[in-house]
Amino acid sequence: MENPTLNTIRPLLIGCLLLGLLPTEATSQQYVGLGEKEVHVKLKKETRSFQQEQPAIESGSTTPKRFSGSRAKDVTIEVLCDSVGICYAEKYICSTERSALQWQKKILAVKEMGWQKLNENQHVSNQDRQRLLEMYKQDLFWVVQVLRTNWSPLQYQMLFSDQ
Repeated sequence: MENPTLNTIRPLLIGCLLLGLLPTEATSQQYVGLGEKEVHVKLKKETRSFQQEQPAIESGSTTPKRFSGSRAKDVTIEVLCDSVGICYAEKYICSTERSALQWQKKILAVKEMGWQKLNENQHVSNQDRQRLLEMYKQDLFWVVQVLRTNWSPLQYQMLFSDQ
């Protein structure tokens, strides 16, 4: 005979465990592939000071749309959407290398992406996810960015042919 208390508590324990895992995934690599409106809503919810910057000086349907907001004192998120309104890049612009390494670690922790290391600064997701993760220094800042790729199976195979 099963304990009725255990049957009541078990779903609660499983729910608590799942809720503990969500914050890691919800804070990393979450914009690429989303539409403009979804990006706008997420950034507004998840950043402190949200603003939509104007697109670059040139006008036309090929100009990317740029959204940004501050996640913390030392991190600004920048999201770029294509002319169709789909996000193709997200950047975490960090004031310190330590902060950039933390963001990179959060992104790499998302197991569903199947990240594989290409070199010290680049990782590529599994082919189904079509993502490239890079970390580099730009002027006074460190940048961690996730880009949408459109690589064929042959291109993926060539990435790892020298290893």
